[in-house]
Amino acid sequence: MEEQNQFVGVENSDDGLLWEMDNRSYEELLKKFLEKEEELRVSNFKLTLSEQEIIKLNVQVENSDAQLDNVSKQLKLKEEELHKQKELSEEEIFELKIQIEKSENRLNNVNKELKRKEEEL
Repeated sequence: MEEQNQFVGVENSDDGLLWEMDNRSYEELLKKFLEKEEELRVSNFKLTLSEQEIIKLNVQVENSDAQLDNVSKQLKLKEEELHKQKELSEEEIFELKIQIEKSENRLNNVNKELKRKEEEL
């Protein structure tokens, strides 16, 4: 019974020293309780800040992912466009080579004709 009463500051004997010890123990417990309660408040506040930071970072990650997707799509479109331009350029080069060949043939024919005409004269 005395052990139980020690925590609430009540005692069964007339000893004032025991009452002072009980009272001091209660005050120490109360002080520790209040300290722990304050630590808990601070920890909860820090936890809330951390949760908010996590939410903010998750939003940034989502935004970054969306930007990355957009850039990837743009890059793919640019690659496709470059591929088409390359194909068109290759076709144009091929056609120009054919045109050059035809022009060279015509020039050769004209030169032959010119030589023949010169010989006739």
